[in-house]
Amino acid sequence: MSQETESKTFELCPPPLIREAVPPTIRVLTALLSERGDESDLLFSLGCVYLRRGDYLEGVDAFLRALKTDPENPALHCNLAVGYMQLERWDEASASLKRTILIDPSFELAFIHLAKAELGRGDRESAFAAYHSATELEGQSPRPYFLLGDLLLEDGRALEARERYQEAFQRGARSPELTNRLGAFIFEDGLACYQRGEFEEAQRIWGEGFLEYERAFVSNQEVSKNMHELVLGFNEEKGLEEAQAKFQELKPAEREDAAYDLALRLFFSLGRMPDLYVSRENTEQEFARWYAEIEKEEDSILPFAHYRIGVLLVFTAQFDEAISKLSFARDHLPISKHRPLKIDPTLRFLKDLLGTTDEEDVEVLTFTKTDWSSVGFTDPFQYQAWSATGLKPQRALRWKQAGFSPKAAQLWQKSEAEPEVARVWQDAGFDDPDKVRRWLRGGFDIAAAQKWQTEFSERLEIAIQCRQAGFEEPEEAAAWLEVFMFPWEAEAWKAQNFALDEARVWVEQGVKDPFLARQYQTLKEPSSD
Repeated sequence: MSQETESKTFELCPPPLIREAVPPTIRVLTALLSERGDESDLLFSLGCVYLRRGDYLEGVDAFLRALKTDPENPALHCNLAVGYMQLERWDEASASLKRTILIDPSFELAFIHLAKAELGRGDRESAFAAYHSATELEGQSPRPYFLLGDLLLEDGRALEARERYQEAFQRGARSPELTNRLGAFIFEDGLACYQRGEFEEAQRIWGEGFLEYERAFVSNQEVSKNMHELVLGFNEEKGLEEAQAKFQELKPAEREDAAYDLALRLFFSLGRMPDLYVSRENTEQEFARWYAEIEKEEDSILPFAHYRIGVLLVFTAQFDEAISKLSFARDHLPISKHRPLKIDPTLRFLKDLLGTTDEEDVEVLTFTKTDWSSVGFTDPFQYQAWSATGLKPQRALRWKQAGFSPKAAQLWQKSEAEPEVARVWQDAGFDDPDKVRRWLRGGFDIAAAQKWQTEFSERLEIAIQCRQAGFEEPEEAAAWLEVFMFPWEAEAWKAQNFALDEARVWVEQGVKDPFLARQYQTLKEPSSD
């Protein structure tokens, strides 16, 4: 990383609020200095404005002038050091930061900047010492641990770096960058076990890491790619077929214990690990969790809960019950939902394992004329038209009973709505199934969608964001969006109790932060004295 790029990350201590300089500008601050002389607060604020503009020499000069009248102000010394670092005057920056720490030994930011200044001077040991000191401060934030971990990793001290990253994570740091790094460490741990043939231990490490580090296995592209390559290699080497053959050689009494390992290999081969991982010890707990979900929503079908129960039944060798649960989930999920779950290949594997493929596979993959006629499609023309839709007979019957033609049913499947619900939306004048799907995902009922589409007919996603940001009326949302680009910006100003006209005035004056605007407004109000 170049010094020019790195310098952009140097953080300034915020200047004091000045009632007469709201918002602070060079013109206003210079005028006040001409009236009052070198007041340290005015020079502090002026120095910050200069540094943010990239006028580093002017910023350094302002801080030096301020220190003449306020020499024991640690924030001034810290910001002066930032100016020196921007100019790559590392020795002067280091001296200013050490002075800061002498004045205030608990100043975390000063330790962090001192580490960067020491790196600029080429003294890595002093940089390590500064970061270590920051981690030992009372009430320290996660940041010093993260930065120390980066430095350790640069030096090839991966184990120590990992410990620091984990400490940062435990203290509340949840950045994608941090979770991706921790996910990469977990992947390497599991990979070492995998390469030694310790398949179950590898899955345990990956599965627990997947849960702990907020889906790092999905967000970290390198880890995701490596996992995919492992799955491809496993399948090329016939890893599942080999495990299946060994399983079928076992006596029935021995199969229950061996089923867990077989299930791990099955779901790994389908690319469904480590997110489906559950330890042997936790299977009963997971059963209770998903059955409780079903009982809690007794009026709902909850196909995903049935899917997860089906998976657990595979882990515990209850294959017949697993087929029943997985088939139920498949029948009640749209194709776009059940295909990523790999329900079809899971069912085929289980049926083949039980030796029932020839008898029952038609139930999973294809449907005969008899299947269609059994639910009422006796007319050959209807049978041909509806069987061409790719829908199951029972599902097709529901679309037909809701008044849809075969072609319309295929189209409205995209809405992800049940046939009866899709009929209501269509009758209300909504003719685009894709838009209906988006309205439904955004939490809109028909009445709300009708109201919002009048104002946001071509900006449906913006309407959804406005509702999520707390706007109930589309006219009000549209008015706020004339001032702000994003609904969440508008919501932040509303949360600070600003009226739209007030917010517009502040934005026109260059104040984009509602919290800062509220502080400025408080300063402008006459005191109660």
